Amino acid sequence: MARIPLPRVVGVALGILVVLAGTVAAAGSAHAALTKPAYDAGDRWVYVLQGSIGNLPGFNATANGTLQLGLNGIVQVDIVGVSPSGIRAETHASGFLNGTFGIGNNTTVAASGSFSSDTSELWEEQSYLPVASNSSTGYVVDVTFLIKVQMLLNLWLNATTTYSSLPPFELDVGQTASAPFMSQVEAATSFSAFGFGEHRTNRTTMDGTWTRHVLGRENVTVEAGTFDAYRLNESLGGFPGLAALAVTGANETAWYSNDVGNYVRRVVYANSTPLAEMRLKSYAYPVAPPGLSAVEIALLIAVPIAVVAVLVFLLLRRRKARHEAPKGSSGAGPVGELPPKHEGGKP
Repeated sequence: MARIPLPRVVGVALGILVVLAGTVAAAGSAHAALTKPAYDAGDRWVYVLQGSIGNLPGFNATANGTLQLGLNGIVQVDIVGVSPSGIRAETHASGFLNGTFGIGNNTTVAASGSFSSDTSELWEEQSYLPVASNSSTGYVVDVTFLIKVQMLLNLWLNATTTYSSLPPFELDVGQTASAPFMSQVEAATSFSAFGFGEHRTNRTTMDGTWTRHVLGRENVTVEAGTFDAYRLNESLGGFPGLAALAVTGANETAWYSNDVGNYVRRVVYANSTPLAEMRLKSYAYPVAPPGLSAVEIALLIAVPIAVVAVLVFLLLRRRKARHEAPKGSSGAGPVGELPPKHEGGKP
């Protein structure tokens, strides 16, 4: 059998690799902008939180005065469980408050304090929208008149949500997803200051439509680095440290990165006014190369190995052939031996 020249084999192998690279690149570019992440227990995202609070839940500004507080803290989001029922996530936020407290006749005094918030959620598996949520948020505010007065405010929320339909997670730039929902919300607030306290509970049913619009793609720089992200405008279900927004509703501009498997930045708005933002500080999320499916990744690994194996086999075969002595086709023996004699003494 005729041997194929080695340079031609190398050329064919390189051609295969070039075609493979082009195919995978085309397949990667055909993916939707947002790639659904594969979460696992232990995934974590830590954010810097900054914002402002006009009034606290349960606080009667008319009777007690007006609070205007700046908020600075840290938010940590953890995936704590993955099961057929959904994704279990826990969020903890804490930080400091600084601002002013205003009372009648334009009298304003300094106010400072701290806040802490814990939320446990269950996300459905298709779009990762919350179907059950339980949260508690507490604020401690010190107001200094002639003496220091401490105000304590707490808000507890328990909500279950059903969706009439679930949108796909995967969306391209320019596409919009929506999900009509109904939520059963139980809220409780407590407030104590100036020698008296108040506790309220409320149950309500809220319905509406959650929406997400993919506006574009851009690089975003935050504390954790620079990321290729997709800018979204979407409805807000909740925001750490701003518990009242979970009840009143708001919207946000968010930047989602497939590399991170979550948001790298979120800015929340109420009545078109920015209130707070979160920026990614660090994360632990083992993700595959962005834009590639498991099959494409397997091809990227397997095909080059196969091509190299073929090249090595052909090279070894060629080297072995060089060391073997050629055999004639006329029945002659090995080199150095005389051909066998036939009858009559003639060869």
